[in-house]
Amino acid sequence: MSNIYLTVTVGPDYRLLPYFLRYYKDLGIKNFLVILNTPDTAPIRILQENGINPVKIWTDPFSEKLKQFHERDVILRHCSDNDWVVYSDLDEYQYYPAGIEHQIEYSEKVGIDFIEGKLIDRVSKTGELVKLNEGLSLNEQFPLGGYLTGALLKAWDKKITAAKGKLIVGGGHHIFLDNASYKTLPYKKKLNKHSKGNEIHHFKWDRDVLIRMNRSLILQDESLSCWRKEIIRFLKHYDRYNRINIQDKKFNFKTVKNMIRT
Repeated sequence: MSNIYLTVTVGPDYRLLPYFLRYYKDLGIKNFLVILNTPDTAPIRILQENGINPVKIWTDPFSEKLKQFHERDVILRHCSDNDWVVYSDLDEYQYYPAGIEHQIEYSEKVGIDFIEGKLIDRVSKTGELVKLNEGLSLNEQFPLGGYLTGALLKAWDKKITAAKGKLIVGGGHHIFLDNASYKTLPYKKKLNKHSKGNEIHHFKWDRDVLIRMNRSLILQDESLSCWRKEIIRFLKHYDRYNRINIQDKKFNFKTVKNMIRT
């Protein structure tokens, strides 16, 4: 089987980094391509404690286009066309029913060169935006999983979780770009048939999400225009309920039981 690499960009909010590294090591990832978008040295220390060094550091203000550029640059420098690259954000924890190595082995056997997953938003048992407690597992703090991103934010909730190095993954890891023109290829809402059952558990919804959202609203980044609309939808919901309304049936919140320890 080809090599498997994971790439992730870590910004100023790196509280989830220890959880993230532990989770993906348990999943079987051995090669980490970590990009830092912060001048803070604390993430470097956390990485080195886990036997990892960042492959790139950039300190310009965040831009989704810049993130995409730096991720692609790192992949071109470290991966071959036939290596597999796992794409994740720091708050995303991919779940493969048969395990990631088995799914990649199957994909190679049948000539498939990418894998997808669907976002499962993880929230507290009451829907309140609780303060992250680094002494507890994420599963304990956010036991419910549902479809907030798609049903409330009206956002794309399917993402590319892994792809051959030759494929160019676009903004937010939602779509591919054409190899020749770098134009965005179409987004399809449903998971492809070989990715059914794959989940991306999304640990975004802690107390600090309000700070992050308000900060994003003032970022001078054209690529965030759609995100601003999504943020406004969430803030209106939160203003109404002072929490995430876990009773709303369209979110389909349920207790999650199938995750690896986090």
